[in-house]
Amino acid sequence: MSLKRKETRYHVIFLVLWLVAHIPFLRSDPSIMLDSSRGAFTDEGLYLFQISNWFKGAGFEVFESDGFLKTPFYNLLMAPFIAFNRLWLIRLITVLFLGGVLSTWLADFGKNMLLPMLLCLMISLQVNFFGHSHLAMAECYVFGFLLLSLRFVFHTNTKQQYWGLFFLGLAIGCKIQYVYLGLLIIPYLAWIGIKHSKGYRLLLSAAPLLILGLLGLIFRAEYNYILAFAKSGKMQEWGHWMFRMKVNGMHLWETPFNVFLSVTTILMIAGMGMNWKKFERKSKWILIVLLGLLFIEGHKLLYIYLPQRYLYVFFGLVMLFHVYGVHLLLKQAKLKSWLPILVGILFILIPLFSYCQLLNQRSFDMISARESIKLNVSPDMHLIGPWGPSLSFGLTNPSHTAWKEFFENRAYWQANSKHVIVSELDFNDNQKLFSKTIQGGSYCKIDSFQIIKWELGVFTP
Repeated sequence: MSLKRKETRYHVIFLVLWLVAHIPFLRSDPSIMLDSSRGAFTDEGLYLFQISNWFKGAGFEVFESDGFLKTPFYNLLMAPFIAFNRLWLIRLITVLFLGGVLSTWLADFGKNMLLPMLLCLMISLQVNFFGHSHLAMAECYVFGFLLLSLRFVFHTNTKQQYWGLFFLGLAIGCKIQYVYLGLLIIPYLAWIGIKHSKGYRLLLSAAPLLILGLLGLIFRAEYNYILAFAKSGKMQEWGHWMFRMKVNGMHLWETPFNVFLSVTTILMIAGMGMNWKKFERKSKWILIVLLGLLFIEGHKLLYIYLPQRYLYVFFGLVMLFHVYGVHLLLKQAKLKSWLPILVGILFILIPLFSYCQLLNQRSFDMISARESIKLNVSPDMHLIGPWGPSLSFGLTNPSHTAWKEFFENRAYWQANSKHVIVSELDFNDNQKLFSKTIQGGSYCKIDSFQIIKWELGVFTP
């Protein structure tokens, strides 16, 4: 069998296994194996509902939430699929996107592709990474475009290297909290060679970054407000960093596979150090960039509030570092052809236990809740509250979020009679914004349901 045909077969196998692993989760609730946050449940809707409302005929209002401004490129990329109003479709597009990106990246390994491919599949089953790779989350696209960016800068010819800057801009624009990825511009330009760069190519490749800069100028006050609110009380103060890293680290090490990854990461760094002189210049640059990104993403271990979705890109980078490191070590070693296969099979058995756990723990409470709302709420009623946007998928009802002192959107539920409030019964999801209104008797409960551990009610004026 020719090398090209063999590589094609590996691509097909990888994509089939990737899809088969994720398809059972396209309609299920997000997994919260390591997370007590409702974020994965509500965020799928919160970042997309403004575009969704426009397709539902309720207009587009950029200032009613920070969702669109935080994730402008993600919203624009998803807009054609939001039009179909099916969450499972948006999730499927995400799975296909990630699978295609990883497959394209693995193609650069040539004849040494098999073991890196098996290792990639194994580490992709890590609960934080796997559990979010089939959700409608902007972080998935940040990671995917970041990987494409690295691939084009370091694995293509000079004319194509400029695409690295283009995809880097898309990664940042998919969620602006990752603006620090802009630090990669310096090593990118250093590698491409700024003195030999074509000005027009550089300008075109920087188009997404320039658009983001323009958005920053136009919505400067809004971005300042969003970022100031996001930083408030999030980072552990200096002097208690070790304590916070220990708390967050111990939480992550509750799963044996995460402990295994921690050990193997240290071993991989040691292996890279011992073989450093043997590596090509390009390989050294890639390793430095990957380790630098891991260090930067590791700052999230200092967060007082650390939902597991925040670590999605971090664990994606851990996977890339392992896979690329094994690829380099394979090039240095003379291994029998059967050995990579054996090692790969043994390794991929390790995370299968956590995958089986996720498979067995699947729930479909969100689907049941949507069916309940469909039966009890008129299709032209607006759903108000943090849960409203995610629960509106598949329904004709427009939705609007609302929190106390942060995008309260009172015009939608105080001046508009055609609405219902969807809230947890203890009102913690909206920071007690609706507690006095509902408990004061202005609203009556017409429906209730439970989503995992949260009890919700639907209230009408």
